[in-house]
Amino acid sequence: MKVMVIVKATKDSEAGVMPDEKLLTAMGKYNEELVKAGVMLAGEGLHPSSRGKRIHISGEIRQERWTDRDSGQKRSRHVVIARETEWLDKPKGSAPTSTDEAPADNPEDEAF
Repeated sequence: MKVMVIVKATKDSEAGVMPDEKLLTAMGKYNEELVKAGVMLAGEGLHPSSRGKRIHISGEIRQERWTDRDSGQKRSRHVVIARETEWLDKPKGSAPTSTDEAPADNPEDEAF
């Protein structure tokens, strides 16, 4: 199973204020558990929502279920099928709001 941890933004997190030591320690332990479980893909940390882009996605979410042939365990996964995407926020200096590719107004955004 792969997971994405999303936390609600606060004034402090948006301003780039670091969490206190207790919370950082707890987050570190949780990240270690994700790494040991093999589900940690990236761990760049919190980013302000101002770095994000608003999009509208049309499509479907499908749940697939099966029994693993080797272990006999029941498995499932959610498959997100995006048929159409529309960028709702216009990058500075650009005209179109709908595109097949992310607007590249910041090279660091390419990783997201």
